[in-house]
Amino acid sequence: ISVSSLQTVEVYRGRSRASGAKRGILWGAGIGAALALANVVLPEREACTTCRDGVCTTLTDLEQTAVVILGGMVWGAGIGAIVGRERWEPVQLGGRSRTGQRAVPAERIRVGVRMAL
Repeated sequence: ISVSSLQTVEVYRGRSRASGAKRGILWGAGIGAALALANVVLPEREACTTCRDGVCTTLTDLEQTAVVILGGMVWGAGIGAIVGRERWEPVQLGGRSRTGQRAVPAERIRVGVRMAL
């Protein structure tokens, strides 16, 4: 690969847990909203009740929707923080460059680029 044919080069900077949690919140909210919509639209469902000290309360559709969406957001944030999100930073091309090849097994291909800036 010639350096002149490269359009962009990015460097892997690890995983960001905070960025993964933010993305997870969005995914969780979307999935929670879809589940909440299904819960509201499905006919003849049993009401969600909470009983304390002999007093039972039923959640409204709005309350059930909020609980499901918030639950999805919490789960999404947790999973996103565990998995993380990859961070890539662009590198300015320029300076001297040298490419090299190494003999590797047929099932794996590696490309290496060394640049002196």
